[in-house]
Amino acid sequence: MNMNTYPDLQNADAPSPSSPNNSGKRVVIIFLGSLALIVLAFVALVMTARSTLPQENEIINLEQAAQHVQAGEVERILVQEERDVFLYLAGQTRPLYTRLEPGATITETLTGLGVSVEQLPPIEIDSD
Repeated sequence: MNMNTYPDLQNADAPSPSSPNNSGKRVVIIFLGSLALIVLAFVALVMTARSTLPQENEIINLEQAAQHVQAGEVERILVQEERDVFLYLAGQTRPLYTRLEPGATITETLTGLGVSVEQLPPIEIDSD
């Protein structure tokens, strides 16, 4: 009577789950999955940056900014890092963007371009 003391072993010649062939495939799958996640994260980062940065049609010069202010179209102005100027127009979700000259303030720049002090909208200075 030949009793198999290891009934779970069907075929001793079959590769085990931890054989080098299966281990190599597992490493490749993990590597490709990780690479795909990194690429997806990079694409998401680029898409987010593109949506938050000023687009080409939103970048204006200081003279155009003064014209918008004089026309009463600007609800508020945000100045960041002393040079980046965002003009928020009524009814628009995204602001227009321009840059100040080094050392200049938004008030002196706009008044120098013909905007009266009474025409200036609220100005917020963000110095972070």
